[in-house]
Amino acid sequence: MNEDQFQTIILGKRSYISKQLKKKLTNSKILSIQEFLKKKRKNKIQYYY
Repeated sequence: MNEDQFQTIILGKRSYISKQLKKKLTNSKILSIQEFLKKKRKNKIQYYY
């Protein structure tokens, strides 16, 4: 295995890892938005009573 092949393997792993991290971040963002909306709904219900 030469230098170039080694570099491409490392870069490939890095991009894969960053993609996974982005997925996790977007998932957690979506979850936090859902939680925020749930709280808002609960607050709206409280106002009616």
